[in-house]
Amino acid sequence: MALRMSEGKKCAAALTFDVDGLIIWLGMMGIGSGGFLSRGEFGPRVGVPRILDLLDEFGVKATFFSPGHTARTFPDIIGECARRGHEVAAHSMYHLPHEVGDRTPLEEKRRYLVEQSDAVERATGARPRGFRSSGEWMSDEVPNLLLEMGFVYDSSFMGDDFSPYRLRVGDRVERGEPYTVEFGRESALLEFPWQWDMDDFPHFEFISYYLNPKRPWYAASPLSSYKKVKEVWEATFGYMYRRVPGGLFHLVMHPQCIGKGQRMVLLEEMLQLLTSKSDVWIAPLIDLARSWED
Repeated sequence: MALRMSEGKKCAAALTFDVDGLIIWLGMMGIGSGGFLSRGEFGPRVGVPRILDLLDEFGVKATFFSPGHTARTFPDIIGECARRGHEVAAHSMYHLPHEVGDRTPLEEKRRYLVEQSDAVERATGARPRGFRSSGEWMSDEVPNLLLEMGFVYDSSFMGDDFSPYRLRVGDRVERGEPYTVEFGRESALLEFPWQWDMDDFPHFEFISYYLNPKRPWYAASPLSSYKKVKEVWEATFGYMYRRVPGGLFHLVMHPQCIGKGQRMVLLEEMLQLLTSKSDVWIAPLIDLARSWED
């Protein structure tokens, strides 16, 4: 199983942007104060236009994952992503883990998926074909729901670092001793895995000071320099380029994060690196999914 490369290409790269907007603070973080909401607003209002202009400079197409709430709140901005030739995929309705969680009834999961797909379609004129959950949450029922609704791929899991794979359904995991694991079967849904070190948010965003350390998203706030993150991202790309023929270098970014100052310098320098390699295919995830061969 592998990505079918275009002629002359040895590996691929995908730039993906989660346009969380206000809803990451209202939803997952549960914070409605004006300062936090202004951080969210920065993403669609300032970050996305900067990113779109930079991608145009390099002639690169990307994937923008939009929560339904963002598509509904900023339809012109999400629509502009599509008008400039980028893929717009789905990223939950309200950026809440329970939307696809184990304890949410099946019909409620389906309702959330339909609602967010409708919002993206109203903004872009096209039904989304890719999905990314908020965080790493997803119950076993969701892949089949996604297939039922016409989705082609998911990007919520971390089962590989450079190689897409068919997502399994029907896994059974015992949560107590002896912790028995029974693997299920492969589904038709293609998985584009991601990793936290390839995500800009944990490197850059400042949140811990304001949050309860008992919450699952409590973490350190390193506020890294772009040079440190560039070192991590370039080393990861270099390993893939040398060691994983047919691999995929997958970056996950957030306009409210990468769209600021020195971080835009990081994005520009990563684009310079990727476009300098004539044998690297840079494409939206939907184009990569359509090239997949079992």
